Amino acid sequence: MTKYCPRCGAQNPDNAQFCSSCGYSLQSVYSSSSTPPSQSPPTSPPQSPPPTWNPQGGYTPPGYVKPLYQQALELFTRNLGMIIPALLALIITLVLGFAIGLITVALLPLISFTAIRGIAFVIGFIVGIVITFLIQLEAYESVDVMNGMVPDVGSAWRRTTANTGTILPTALLVGLIYGLLALAGVPGAFVIEGLVLILAYVITSHLALGRAMGLGASLNWYSNSFSRDGNSAVVVLIGSILSTIPILNLFTIPYTSLLSTLMARNYP
Repeated sequence: MTKYCPRCGAQNPDNAQFCSSCGYSLQSVYSSSSTPPSQSPPTSPPQSPPPTWNPQGGYTPPGYVKPLYQQALELFTRNLGMIIPALLALIITLVLGFAIGLITVALLPLISFTAIRGIAFVIGFIVGIVITFLIQLEAYESVDVMNGMVPDVGSAWRRTTANTGTILPTALLVGLIYGLLALAGVPGAFVIEGLVLILAYVITSHLALGRAMGLGASLNWYSNSFSRDGNSAVVVLIGSILSTIPILNLFTIPYTSLLSTLMARNYP
């Protein structure tokens, strides 16, 4: 008679005293005074569902949820058209900067050093406003991407201009700080500019989701995000700083906006 182990279901010879697979004692189960148990092997315990194949991310264990910064990266790589607004903004900024630079050089013999510093302030002020509206536009595109739609620059632009009055105070604040940093010639100003952009990302992402948020509330939300998703909060910080570096910001601005919007949706 074949002996089946009641613990693991393994088959054992009829003279076995212990299970050859798991070592479970078979003496009490298959004693001479007891009725032989059914010859059917015990029912296997329910098994966890096997990992599923994700074409974008390989095998995904059951119940596994990818971190938001990874979700944002996958969405961005599948929607690289999000760099188009950043590319247009870069071109506009370069053209304006070049034009103002030419005017400055032409008038250099006629203007004072103070006037030159004033021109630097104007350039920084304009750049701060442009980049804030760009982030707002990217936030609207992020909402489209999160809903499974193709990013539409025209639609995002219309929604951005429709909410100009709401985003304008943030844009003016960012522009003012950018202008003052340019005026003072602060070394490593791009780090300070990046820290300021965190507010722009938080405010614009919530606005894109239909929730207006003030300066104090945005600071509180971002500080709380470290306890909710510290890794994504740090990535937003790094992305904000890198958003001030030309060419590189073609990718960091849309990605950081997408991540910030994902966080705003998951942690209202």
